[in-house]
Amino acid sequence: MTEQVRLQRVIFILPNISGGGAERVTLNVMRNLDRRQFQPVLFLIKNQGVYWGEIPSDVQVIAAMEGRERVRWHLLKLIRCMQREVNKDDIVIGAMEYDAIFLAALAGIIKGCRTIGWFRCNIGFWTDRLSLVHKILISWLFPALSAVLTVSQGVADSVIKAYPRLKPRLQVLYNPLDVDQIRQQAQLSPAVLRKEHDCPIIIGAGRLEYAKHFDILIRAHAKLLAWGIRQELIILGEGNERTCLQCLIDDLDVNETVSLPGFQANPFAIIQQAAVFVLSSRFEGLPGVLLQALALGVPVVAADCPSGPDEILEHGRYGLLVPPDDMESMTEAIARVLTDPELAERLARLGRERAEHFRPENTIPAFEKLLSALSQQ
Repeated sequence: MTEQVRLQRVIFILPNISGGGAERVTLNVMRNLDRRQFQPVLFLIKNQGVYWGEIPSDVQVIAAMEGRERVRWHLLKLIRCMQREVNKDDIVIGAMEYDAIFLAALAGIIKGCRTIGWFRCNIGFWTDRLSLVHKILISWLFPALSAVLTVSQGVADSVIKAYPRLKPRLQVLYNPLDVDQIRQQAQLSPAVLRKEHDCPIIIGAGRLEYAKHFDILIRAHAKLLAWGIRQELIILGEGNERTCLQCLIDDLDVNETVSLPGFQANPFAIIQQAAVFVLSSRFEGLPGVLLQALALGVPVVAADCPSGPDEILEHGRYGLLVPPDDMESMTEAIARVLTDPELAERLARLGRERAEHFRPENTIPAFEKLLSALSQQ
C-alpha cells in the first residue's frame, strides 16, 4: 500500500477580498502552490469583496464576520473563529498589514502554530499615523511571528527601520505574476471605454485613495491637452477619493476626456488598449498593476516612489521613471512616449521581457521552500 502524504495546511488571512492588488496576489499564490505538498485555506476577517470568482475551486473559505460588522465590537467572535479553525500543525499567514498580521501572530500565541507576517507596502508612511492601540499590539504580537515576508527590498528596508527586531526573520519574495492568464484575459470581451476611437489612451489603475495620487495624473493629462497633445485618461478603480477626483476633473474642465469607470473585474482587457500606463503613486510595495501593464506590452511611466517601481523597472531600463510628486516631469515623460513611436515600441518589447522574470515558476518555489522549512520546525 502506498503511504498517503499528509498535506501541509496553510491558512492565508485577509481582511476581505476587495478589489486590491494584495488580495489578488494572495489568491494567485494560493492558486500556484503545489497541491502535492500544501493545502491552502482562505480565512477572511469579513465576508465581503469582489474576487469571489478568482478563488481556486479547491480552496476552503472561512469567513469570521459579516461585512456590516465592526471588528472592534465583534473581536471575541473573530478570535473564537480563529481558535476553532486553526490547528497547531498549520502555518498561518497574515497576508496584509496590520490586522491580518495581528490575527496570525495571535494564532501563533494561542495555538502554538507557525506564523508569517506578509508586508505588502512601504510602512514608513503609516508608522507615525498608527494609534496607541496599534503600537501596543505591534510590540506584543510582532515578536511572536515565526517569519516575515516583504514583497520588495524597499518594503524590507522600511520594516527593518520601523521594527529592527524583525530583521533576522525577514525574507524578500517577489509576487508571482501569472503572465499567461493576464494575456488570455486581455483577449476576453474587451471593454470599449474610449470616447474617441482614434485617440491615444492613458491608463492609471488602483484604489481611488491618497496613496495612488491620481490627482497628479489628472493634472498631467490636462497639461498635455494644453500642449496640444490629444489623449484620453481612464482611471480604473474605486475608493473614497472619487468625489475629490471628480471635483478636480470638473475644475480643470476635462470631463470630456477623463473617465472614472470604477472597479473592473477584467482590467487587462482595458489596460492593453493603452498607449501608455502611468503609475502616479506616493508609495507602493511592489505594484502588481505595473507588472501587469509590462506583461501586456504597454509602455509605462512610473513615479519613483518608495517602493517597488525602481526595482521592477531596474532604474529605468524597462520603463520611464520620474521623481515622485513631480507633475511636470510626469507630463514630459508621458509626452515622450506618446510622440516617439520608436521609444514606445522599445519600452513595450522590454516590458514583455521583464514580466517573464516574475512568472510563478520563477517566484513560487522560494515561497514553497519557506513553507517547507517552517513545517519542519
